[in-house]
Amino acid sequence: MSYQLDFDTNDAKKAAQQAFRDTALILAGQLTQSISDPSWDWPNEPSPRDIVDTGRLRSSQTIEIGNMQAEYAWPVEYAEYVHDGVALNNGTVLPARPWIDKTLEQHPPEQTFDKLLRLG
Repeated sequence: MSYQLDFDTNDAKKAAQQAFRDTALILAGQLTQSISDPSWDWPNEPSPRDIVDTGRLRSSQTIEIGNMQAEYAWPVEYAEYVHDGVALNNGTVLPARPWIDKTLEQHPPEQTFDKLLRLG
C-alpha cells in the first residue's frame, strides 16, 4: 500500500510574491514617512525637527521591485550625508539621521510580510 502527496505550489508562490510586493510598497511609504518624522536631532534650535529642508531627499526615493527583491534609492547627492552624518570643511558637524535604520527597527519588513502572507 502507498500514498503519494502532491502539491501545486504555483498558488503559494504567487501569494508569496504578492505579499512581498505589498511589503515592499508599504516599506517605501514608511521610509518616506520616517524622513518627515519630527524626531531627528539637529545642532541648531529648535529641535527635534524633521530632516526635510527642500523636500528633494524625500521625493527622490525610488524603488525597484524584482522577484522577491526590492531596492530603494535616494539619488540626491547629499542623501548619504543626511543618513550617516557629515563633518563639513568649515567645522560644522551635521548629525546622522539614519531614517532607514529607524524604519527597519520600528517596522520590520519580515513581520509585515508574514502578516500579509497569512492574510493572503
